[in-house]
This record gives sequence, structure tokens and C-alpha cells, in this order.
Amino acid sequence: MRVRDMLDASALALPVMLLIGCFPPVDPDWLEREPELLALRIEVDEPGPLGDLVAPVPIDRQRVEALPGDRIRFEPWVLAPEGVQDGTDIDAVYFTCDPEGDCFTALASDAAMEACDPAAPALPCMIGRGADVRYVLPGIEALALVGPLLLQVLVVAGQPDVRDTDDCIDELQRDPYRDLHGCMLLTRTIPIGPNWLLSVALGDPSAIEELPPEVLLQWPNFNPEVGEISGAIDNRPFSAHAGDRLQVGVGQRVRMSVVPDPRDAQQYAVGVVGETVTRVSEGLSTDWYANGQVDTTTDYWEEAPILTWSSRVEGAVRFDVLLSDRIGGLGWGSITFEVGPASAPG
Repeated sequence: MRVRDMLDASALALPVMLLIGCFPPVDPDWLEREPELLALRIEVDEPGPLGDLVAPVPIDRQRVEALPGDRIRFEPWVLAPEGVQDGTDIDAVYFTCDPEGDCFTALASDAAMEACDPAAPALPCMIGRGADVRYVLPGIEALALVGPLLLQVLVVAGQPDVRDTDDCIDELQRDPYRDLHGCMLLTRTIPIGPNWLLSVALGDPSAIEELPPEVLLQWPNFNPEVGEISGAIDNRPFSAHAGDRLQVGVGQRVRMSVVPDPRDAQQYAVGVVGETVTRVSEGLSTDWYANGQVDTTTDYWEEAPILTWSSRVEGAVRFDVLLSDRIGGLGWGSITFEVGPASAPG
């Protein structure tokens, strides 16, 4: 959840207000006018005592499913009109809280400002502050004491040059909080798993002997990556890599989508009967954002949604894309188009 989502209830009244001329048109969700915290990537930074039980992921990928005792790191994705903000530019504070509660109201507790102790977890608590925050998940025995094997993380950061992070935290500690302008907020669940190893972690070592190798030796979930972006400018195909810059003319129709790495659409073995292995795909989805006003539509296909757009004005337009799976994996990238005169080559 982020600030924009928290304001959805108020936004329900906007169509009526717009009809009577109270407010100017509201920017669409995909248009970035100011810095916004849109996602939080989690990756296992250092395996814990149970790390030897899990199969290693590909060398160019980072495991997102964390086992009790693993150390994880956080990477916020903050978009602004000028591009993705560097972590050192964001004064972010990280908290962890009860997955069955409201992280925002939990900050009103005095305990929320106390440093987290993996050996004696108490929720809520403060994980850390800054651009390079690491968190050691509680061990399985300690984690079981705080409830379900789930944890939420809350990120609070003030928009640079707009509002101080401590001021945002102070506002969230009010009852009720009111003014969150200039505050960037996001909550997400820390993926704990893989599920087929949790029974072993919970104290049933014999369970690992009962797991078929197709299940035991498969990869845990890892973060996908944005590599190739392909499509067509009018009827001319193109293939590019994340970070590339292409030329397009005013009014030309651009269709594009992320070409997923087959490894990222992970197929999980969930059952084995004889020689028959039942597999389930986690699936991938994309969310596109732009730093300029363009006309867009999105066609949804089984493999990947295709974004179609055109621009009526010249200038550079940058598109940022968030690639996510269904188990908590995230990756992102961007592509920039230099929009020139209508006769410009594609």
C-alpha cells in the first residue's frame, strides 16, 4: 500500500467535483509528476542456518524468499520525473509490524521506535534507516512466538526538498493522522519460504526425506529482471535493452512489452505421483509509468501485456516498468524515446 492508495476513498468524490469545476483534471496513476515510492525489492543478502537446505538460485538472480535466520536487504523504487531516485537521496526509515494489523496505526506505539532484536522479536519495531538497510529475520523459534510465519515491512520517507522524514513519522503517530502531503509510504509482506522447507524448519527433519527431488531441488523464488523490451514503431519491429534510447516521430504508434526471461516465470512442482509431476507457474505482470503526457492503451495477452502509445508533442519521454511475480519478486527497468518531427526515422 502507498499514499496514493490510501487516498482512494477521497478520490471517489472527484468525478462529481470535476463536473462542477471544483478541481482541475487529476493526473493518471502512470504519470509521474513528483517523487513517489512505488515498490520495495527484497533480496536475501546472507543465508542463515537453514540456507543449506535450499537450492541455489541462478548466479545472476537474487533470492527473494527468505528463511528464518536469513539476512535480507531492501531496495526502494522511487520514481521521479527525472528518473529513478538513488537510495542515497532518500531518507527512508524501515519498520516491521504484525501482518494481521495496520502498520500505519502501529507507529503510534512507543515500541515502534525501538530497534528490532532478532533474538527476542516484538512487533512493531524499527529495522533501520538509510540507503543500505539489512535485517536478520528472527530464528524459527523466535518467529513462531510473534504469530503467523509472516512479517510486514513499512517504509516511511519524506520527499526530498519537500518534507522531512521525521515529520512524516510524527504525523503517523498522531491519532488520527491528517496531513501526509510530501510523505512517501509503502507496506509489503516479507516473503518467508519456500513452503516445502518450512515444515523442516518447524522441527520435523523427517519431512525433508519425504520430499521428491523434483520438489526439494527446485529453485526458491527469486527476483525477476527486466532485460529485453521489444515491439514496433508503426509497423517497424524493434528490440532494445533496458536503459536504451530510441527515436520516434510525433504521432507514430509505438507498441512495446517486456520480453521475460523464461527462468523468471518459474514453474513450481507442487505434486509428484509416479512419473507425473504437477507444476504451477507463478506468472509475471508489468506496470508501466511515464514522465510525460502520452496517449496510451494496454492490451492484455496471456504472455505479457502490450503497451501502445503515441505522443503529440516533441521531446524525450521515459517509460519505467515494474516487473513482478505472484510471490514477491520484483525487477525494474526503463526505456527512453526521443520524440522528433513526424518525419523522423524510427
